[in-house]
Amino acid sequence: MTDELDEAHISETFPDLSLWQERLRASRVEIPGTTNTRDLGGLPVAGEGVVRPGAVLRGEALAHPGPSVRRVAEWSDAAIESYRALGLRTVIDLRAAEEAALAPSAWAEPTGARLVAEPIDEGGEGDATDYMRRLRVGELRSFGPAELADYYVRTVRARAPRFGRALRVLAEPGATPALIHCAAGKDRTGMLVALLLEVLGVDRDATVADYSMTSIFRPNRVEAYADVLASAGVDASAVSALFESPAETMRLMLEGLDAEHGSVREFLRREAGVGDDVVDRLRAALVAPVSG
Repeated sequence: MTDELDEAHISETFPDLSLWQERLRASRVEIPGTTNTRDLGGLPVAGEGVVRPGAVLRGEALAHPGPSVRRVAEWSDAAIESYRALGLRTVIDLRAAEEAALAPSAWAEPTGARLVAEPIDEGGEGDATDYMRRLRVGELRSFGPAELADYYVRTVRARAPRFGRALRVLAEPGATPALIHCAAGKDRTGMLVALLLEVLGVDRDATVADYSMTSIFRPNRVEAYADVLASAGVDASAVSALFESPAETMRLMLEGLDAEHGSVREFLRREAGVGDDVVDRLRAALVAPVSG
């Protein structure tokens, strides 16, 4: 990956990003206490289909209130009908074991959905992630969109079997509706969702735009970590990309996998154990014809 991104190249690559983002504003699921819960339904799939509405959601962690819960969505008894209305059958928690132990996921409780832990230790935003540890000790002083893309590529390589297992869970009969979450619903969730959308055949511009929506639904997140950054003597503006979801980051991640393996699907086949049978089941469960 290059350290600097060519602005002219970015503008050529993302000419319709704002149009996609405007369209994807409607993907947000209004649930009290959460800001980044979204329905992947309606994203266009090659061959005149769309991702089936209500089948796969993405979101941030939801946990019961308590002294260990910080910077995640807090459970509200008043919102229980909103949780229940999702009809979840599966919840995939991608947070590291330490993160999940501090704030156990409550997403599955209202519907009795199966909670599946596929811990990815290499998290970005979150109190207990590797990157927050590096910030606290002063090891990390700057971090831009290209560095974020490098982190993503390294993570999907290193954790390919876990991402593959998560995709196979989604392909199981009766697994959906499902919700995928990590801490902020940005990094690890963004990686898994992008891999899923690629195997479904979703338009890549739509996949990239979907990833970028976290910055719109959770803006200025670096401010939530101002105390941590100040105590470490780190300039918030120099590391703000770690808390954002720049479109070019996801584009670079997917292009990096293409360059290494020929395609994202081939990467998943070789490294993650996601064969054609899994892809076929995913498409059968998650792709719907265009109505009308």
